[in-house]
Amino acid sequence: GGCGGGNYCPQGLVTREQMAAFIVRAVEGEPPLDYCSGVSPFHDVAPSSLYYQNIKRLEELHVTQGCGDGNYCPGNEVNREEMAAFLARAFLDMD
Repeated sequence: GGCGGGNYCPQGLVTREQMAAFIVRAVEGEPPLDYCSGVSPFHDVAPSSLYYQNIKRLEELHVTQGCGDGNYCPGNEVNREEMAAFLARAFLDMD
């Protein structure tokens, strides 16, 4: 969907919440709109978050365990090392 205003922003950075949406959509498509029921798997991700359903699904797929202390750190940027680990878990079933 780009970054808004009809732009893609190829030089932009990616946050952990955006990365969750990219990976979940690539693995199985967009989660259903009513998917957001239940308790959040992370303290810092509210069910009202735009990315909640993707972050919740990413955790259920065992692609992420968060960033520590029960948090996901949704606004943090993803570095190349972290991205490689997320992709390996999502597509190659690597731990």
